[in-house]
Amino acid sequence: MASTIKTADLKIQAVMDRLTEQVVASIEAGIADPKGWSAPWHTVMGGGVNATTGNPYHGGNVMMLAFSGHAGPWATFKQWQTAGAMVRKGEKGTPILVPIPVNFKKEDGNGEERSVSFTRYRVAYVFAADQVDGWAAPDAPVNPEPRTADADAWIAAWSQVVTVEERPNRACYNRATDTISIPRYDDFKDAAGYYNTFMHEATHSTAHPDRLNREFGSFGDATYAREELVAELGAAFLGMHYGIQTETVDHGSTDYLANWLQALKNDTGLLWDAAGDAQKAVRLLLAATRPDGE
Repeated sequence: MASTIKTADLKIQAVMDRLTEQVVASIEAGIADPKGWSAPWHTVMGGGVNATTGNPYHGGNVMMLAFSGHAGPWATFKQWQTAGAMVRKGEKGTPILVPIPVNFKKEDGNGEERSVSFTRYRVAYVFAADQVDGWAAPDAPVNPEPRTADADAWIAAWSQVVTVEERPNRACYNRATDTISIPRYDDFKDAAGYYNTFMHEATHSTAHPDRLNREFGSFGDATYAREELVAELGAAFLGMHYGIQTETVDHGSTDYLANWLQALKNDTGLLWDAAGDAQKAVRLLLAATRPDGE
């Protein structure tokens, strides 16, 4: 499946290639020692916000920043200057893709005017807080509610949308019955394992035809690999939202990693597309906790 991001611009393609190369290297190491492997999107993401606006980065950009080796928050050269900071001489920026919505009117073959909308991208470079001088992080707000309580409230809300049943030794999402199956909380070795597993399966549940209508595919094909990446990234994004350190769901087979590896090598835009789908899924999942449902 080809990427939905148009890559006529070689600079954009280079950014996608760079991220894919980093993840491919990690997966190849995982195939050599699958028991010691942790998916990079669960272990290195964090601090992916803009230092001047406070807005979070999304999708593939989060992973680009995570693999940079620097600690956020982030901003462009000019944004740091506006904040009274200066990027140190010799520091190199990390490339990200900035979406630019395009909307215009166009006449069709019948002479009728219709709206055309799409998104194009440009490459921008951002620098991390540990690459600048003259900036101090503001005091972080204190959340009076335990983060796990917030996550439990979300799980309870999503359980009103999708049927959730407790089943020993089995975690899955059944699209035919629209049901999440998951072991009891006490059956997991730790809290993070329970939350991550539920977040993974809940992300799968957003693929239902009445929701975001993603395809599941069959094990071994690119569609299946993409959907599993969406679920993994969705769990990682939700974990960041609730301050929970997530981990890769144990699929227990190097074949699983090999499936991801082959799909990524065939399409370097796959990660960006999967990350975009994961972001949409997370927005839908979090909407369940809002009174207006939006």
